[in-house]
Parts: sequence; C-alpha cells; structure tokens
Amino acid sequence: MPPTRTKNSTAPAPQGSRLSNAPTLADVAREAGVSGMAASSALNGGRRGSARVSAETRERVPARG
Repeated sequence: MPPTRTKNSTAPAPQGSRLSNAPTLADVAREAGVSGMAASSALNGGRRGSARVSAETRERVPARG
C-alpha cells in the first residue's frame, strides 16, 4: 500500500533538480566573481537595508530579467 499524502504535501524534488533554467543568485554571483550578498544588493539596487555596493560591483553583476 503506497504512503498516504495529505492534501498540501508534495514530494521533494530530486536533488539537483530545478523547475527553471533561469540562473540562481549563486550562479550570478559566481559569474560576476562577487559574494551572494553583493550580487543580491546590486540586483536590488541597494534599496534594502544599509548595504552599499560599489559602482564596479554593480557593473560586474549583470541585470537579469
């Protein structure tokens, strides 16, 4: 007898499986040679919190969209 699932449960995705081929934040950061935090701040325009991102870093992180 198969295991019973509740209405809202979902099976975990196989490891390494993604629903989209869009790059992740980690992919963007790795490509730009910056940290994930720097990439996130650059992509968000520095509007979150007090994170400051140099112009050089903003230029290195490609805008995705």
